[in-house]
This record gives sequence, C-alpha cells and structure tokens, in this order.
Amino acid sequence: MQNLESSIKEIIYTQVEQAKTTTRFRKPVVGFASATDPLFDKIKELIGPHHLHPTEVLPEAKTVIAYFLPFAEDIVNANRKAAYVAREWSVAYIEGNKVINTISEELQKELAKAEIQAATQPATHNFNEQDLTAMWSHKSAAFVAGLGRFGLNR
Repeated sequence: MQNLESSIKEIIYTQVEQAKTTTRFRKPVVGFASATDPLFDKIKELIGPHHLHPTEVLPEAKTVIAYFLPFAEDIVNANRKAAYVAREWSVAYIEGNKVINTISEELQKELAKAEIQAATQPATHNFNEQDLTAMWSHKSAAFVAGLGRFGLNR
C-alpha cells in the first residue's frame, strides 16, 4: 500500500460510493488513534471493566481506525420533522450498519494483504442482552480518534 492512511480512507470512500443502498451518504469522516492512547484506559475506567481496550481486541494493536458515515441532508431533515423516527432514517440506519460492516471486512482483507493484522467490532447489536452493556463503544473510539465530542444526549 502506498501511504497507508490515504489507502484506508480511499477504501472507506469507495465502499460508500459503491454501496448498493437506497440511502445516500455524505463523505465519510475518518480518524486514527494510537491503541495506547491513555484515553482508552480512561474509557475502560469510566464505562467499566467489561469494556475492551484496543489491545484486548487485538494484542498487537497499534492504531484504531474510526469512521462515520453521515446521512444525506434530506434524511436528517426528514427525521427532524418526524413525530417519532422517519422511515428514511430507519432505512438509513439498517443500510448504514450493513455498509459499515462491509467496510470493516474490506479493510481487514486489504490490511492482511499488507501483512497487517486487524480486528473489527460489529457496527451494532454488540451488547450483552442481559444487562445491556457493550464491550466496545464506537462513539468513544471516534472521540479518541478526534472525530468529535459527546453532546447533550451523550
């Protein structure tokens, strides 16, 4: 791979552009964090011991890749106008999670070609059904990777 960061972003952008969905997305946002960033220790402390540290997902982890697929503006606006949840938003949620899982699989395959080990976490429904705790917080990883912050609704 040429510049690894550029290659990773290109894989993500291409997968979104080629996704066979009715949902339209804006350009994905991509960030990178050191797997040894002290914020990952803090997350484990704040969320609980059940939350995985990147090195518990992959002991050799060096970098965490985080990305976000923003929905097209019309989907966001439809949801703002809806009394509950707009159908467009619900469809985008389902299709978006499928695209995220496809991107993760593709990244893992491409990194393997460069002899780089990678591990992924499912886009959603990766929680303990008894106590509703998740072993991985995508939002927290995105925060550590510099992709935003937590808002009013956390």
